[in-house]
Amino acid sequence: MQERKSERRNQFIEVQEQIQSISIEIYGPREYIPAVEDETDLSLRKLEELHRQLHALQIEKVNYLLVLQFF
Repeated sequence: MQERKSERRNQFIEVQEQIQSISIEIYGPREYIPAVEDETDLSLRKLEELHRQLHALQIEKVNYLLVLQFF
């Protein structure tokens, strides 16, 4: 049980770090909106929500890079 909880926590950390990294790339360090997460909520539903947020940011980053290419 403890091992699964640790693994889930690591998944949360990994996704949150990716979200932070992409957010900083797009908006810059001053505009970064931190993902304040309740560390007691390590539910699969919450992890899926973070994955959706990450996916949306990845799409936004691609669009941002495409716009920069044309300028």
